[in-house]
Amino acid sequence: MRNLGRRPAGGTTRWTIRLIAALFLNGASAAWADVAALRAQAVEAWETRGTREGTQATIDRLEALVRERPEDLEAQAWLARAYYWLGEIFEENEDRQIDLFERGAAHGEAALDRSADFVPALYWTGVCHAARADLSGLFQKVRFILKAKRLEQKVIDRDPTYFHGGAHLFWGSFNVKGDGIAGGRFEDSYAEFERAIEIEPDYLRSSYLFARWTLLGETRKSKEKRAADRERAREMLLRVLRTPATALPDAVPENEVAQRLSRKLYEDTFGSVPTAVSP
Repeated sequence: MRNLGRRPAGGTTRWTIRLIAALFLNGASAAWADVAALRAQAVEAWETRGTREGTQATIDRLEALVRERPEDLEAQAWLARAYYWLGEIFEENEDRQIDLFERGAAHGEAALDRSADFVPALYWTGVCHAARADLSGLFQKVRFILKAKRLEQKVIDRDPTYFHGGAHLFWGSFNVKGDGIAGGRFEDSYAEFERAIEIEPDYLRSSYLFARWTLLGETRKSKEKRAADRERAREMLLRVLRTPATALPDAVPENEVAQRLSRKLYEDTFGSVPTAVSP
């Protein structure tokens, strides 16, 4: 009589494999659900990046996400952007800024190690290196600028319109700050800033940076050129202040920062902003 309580050896093996596979798939499904939840929470927090708390909450979610999925290129590049934003906008202590920019660059480089042509990682890693250069002595400044130049040139080669023409903003700023250093040339900044504004006129940071670094700069300008640029800067800053921050829906916090900085620059340079100026 057959023993109904025994499984053939082959059947036991198949049953065990199926059980292990089911457990693995259930675990994988749970892990993917956790990652999806973290990503959704990061997206929600990023909507409040106009505050330090919202930016930090985004970083916390993304850090948890990349611990689970270090191969997630988008999350790594997003962390580079978030760390830059936190350091540039909300942090005043230079040592802490340096730490934030270096963390951002490390996440961007983690993405580039997996995909050397991933444009978001190229751009934001370059931005972090450029910000780090601004806080460095001459030797380190050149080292970080050379890193940033290499990455931002790749952005120009692959997608010059990425992030509202952001790579052109880098080159515009570089040609002013790096005039005579590592290949910078002040006169070349005009075309770079103008190209960024052409790509997205409602990304107000482009106009602010153009006014601040080039139009109000005095490098190798005749008296007539200086006066013409000064008037152009005045008009450009007023346009920034008149434009609603919501004109570019995916960059409202960035536009609000640009307007705040533009107002201060206008007041420091030209005096009180006309009362009729409002978005």
